[in-house]
Formats: sequence, C-alpha cells, structure tokens
Amino acid sequence: MLSKKNMIIFALFFFLLLNVFCTSSQARSYLINTQSSLTLTSNNINLGTLMPDSEVATSEITIKYEYGRFSRPEGFPIPSRKNPTTIALAIESMPTWCEVSLDESEFEAPIGSFLQKGSINFNTTLTAKISETSAPAFSEGKIVLNATAVKNGNIKDSSTSFELTISPDFIPEINYSLSNKSLMLKTDEEGNLSLYVENGANSDIIVEITANISEEGIIEVDFPSSRTVEVGKQDIIPISVKAHSTKNESSKDVDVELTLSYSPTDDPTIEYIVEGASLSFNVSVSDESDFIDLTPFVIGIVVVFIILYFVFTLIVWRRTS
Repeated sequence: MLSKKNMIIFALFFFLLLNVFCTSSQARSYLINTQSSLTLTSNNINLGTLMPDSEVATSEITIKYEYGRFSRPEGFPIPSRKNPTTIALAIESMPTWCEVSLDESEFEAPIGSFLQKGSINFNTTLTAKISETSAPAFSEGKIVLNATAVKNGNIKDSSTSFELTISPDFIPEINYSLSNKSLMLKTDEEGNLSLYVENGANSDIIVEITANISEEGIIEVDFPSSRTVEVGKQDIIPISVKAHSTKNESSKDVDVELTLSYSPTDDPTIEYIVEGASLSFNVSVSDESDFIDLTPFVIGIVVVFIILYFVFTLIVWRRTS
C-alpha cells in the first residue's frame, strides 16, 4: 500500500505528465502556465548635452529575458521543434527634435529544460542625434524604449519600458549693426545712435556692451547695463554720446570701439564675445567758441543780390521805354 508521501509524489508526477501531453481539438490547453519577465538596463541613461546637427551619442542597451520552471514553448516536447520566444525592442517615444535608432530590435530567446528556470541576455546599441538646430537649449528630452516578449506556449507574455534623457546644447548666433558710424558734436552737445541686436541662437540671451574710448574725457558714452533678447527677436540698444572739452583744440576726433558679449539665460557662465570694426564709430567734437556762424553773412549776400536785381531791372526798363 502506498504511503501518503508517495501518493503525493505520484499525484504530482501524474499532474505534470498530464500537463505535458494534454491537448484539445482547437489548441493546446495548459494546466500550468509559467511567468516571464523583461528587464532593460543601460551603461548610461543620460546621453548628455549634444550640439545639434553635429554630435552623436550612443548607449549600450541590455535586454534580460527570464522565464520560470515547467516551461512548454510551442513545439514542446520535441527538442528540435521547440520555438524560441520572440522579443521586440521599440522606440516608444522621443523628442520631435531628436533622431534615434537601434542596431538590433528583434531577438529570439531559446527555451531550455522543462524543469529549470531560464535567463538570457541580449545587447544592442542605441544611437541618438539632435537633428534640429532650433531645439531649445538645455531642455531635457526623454527617449522611451519598450521591450515586449510574446506568449510562447505556456510561457506568458511580458513587457517593460525604459527611459533615457538627452539635451540640446546652446548654439551661439547673433546678428548686429550700428545705426550710424559717425557723429558730429559741439562741446556739451549730446548725440544718439542705436545698436541693433538680433538673437539667432536657440535660447534667450543676456546681452551686455562695453566701450573703449580712444580719448578719455572728451566724450562720455552711456548705454544700458544688460538686456535680455528672446529667441528670434530683435532688440534696439540705445547709445548716447555727450561731448565735453576738446582740450584746447578747435576740434577732436574720438574713436569708440564697442564690445558685445552675450550668454544663454539658462547658463550665464557661458559667455561669447564679439568685437571688431563693425562695432566701431567715430565722434568729431568741435569747440563752440571757435565756431563761426555764417548765417548773417549769407542773409546779407542774399539781400544785396535782391537789391542789385531790382536796380538792374529798373535800368533796363527805363532804357527800353
């Protein structure tokens, strides 16, 4: 007579045997199902800050597929007919300004012994590039991967998702021009010109200007300390120039060289400096005391001319009458 322990072992063996060979007219009916799981990992989940349209980042992705005991894939129990589990890796979402590709996206996991658990790793390389130069600088974008293992016999399907981050770098681009390149001022007179600045970068910028004056004390240059210029917008920076003494000279020419610096608002530690002849202008200062006003002379000449004209007309009229 069988003991209780032997009866339990016999029942379990019969149950497993029934599960192995049980079939129906439509499809195989599994008395025992086994779970599966997927795990995604990467050597770097942060792809960094990339210069748009030039830099490329890569990440090594590892897909780990696991399944439990008593697995019966399609084609079981004949070893040569056991189907592997199909695993698909897809890019679920990514920023609109980004291009992402995978070296491999389809994998097949062979299923081993019926009584043992299984664990299989696959590797692929993800490549990412920021394709649009208008991508907002330093904005964090997310790349979402999704891995799916299909149902295979009594091995259930499974899926998982994984996120990586990527950011566009700052692209420095600025257009500028001066409203005029020269001013003529008398002592104590004030003049104005404008510096036009257009932001062609992919971030709002903070603009500052400084001035280098060839003759200190003769003129004074004044302008705003800093300005914020939005992406794609133009700003007009007013510059005022006041003339002082010409240092005992009747006139004096003063050269002014402007230096334009700008930084992205999200990272003021990054600074770009623009200088050169296109940012220079000349101020000609004359002493008002040496200035000769020719207006009375011009008016006198005109009056004399008119009188002479009438006299000449009168003489001609009398001679012809």
